[in-house]
Amino acid sequence: MTFATMPTTIACKITDNSSYERIDRIRTAKYGDGYGQYIPDGINNIIDVWNLEFAPLEGTALSDMNIFINTFGTTVVFLWTPFGENTAKKWRIREKSIKKKLLSLSQWSILMVIEQQFDLG
Repeated sequence: MTFATMPTTIACKITDNSSYERIDRIRTAKYGDGYGQYIPDGINNIIDVWNLEFAPLEGTALSDMNIFINTFGTTVVFLWTPFGENTAKKWRIREKSIKKKLLSLSQWSILMVIEQQFDLG
């Protein structure tokens, strides 16, 4: 299966306002009197989440980012290599997370949340 790749020309526009979050999915069982059991929820129980801000975007960079968002939206998985890592991972834009902000008459900021995805392929 082929995956889209986040445009490399956009990567240099990611700002230091971007942030990383690790989500640990666990299953719990409470037995009473303070006793309980906690186990990982599946084999891919640790999910990476990035809050990315792209700014300032104008001209070609803004157009490339809008094309990427409009083409893949929040349902298509794409490849991206996170900062400090050497291997691309599969990601999807979280629904209802894309925000565009006008910085000036010609510059925009785009914020989005992307979540690591897993599949059987």
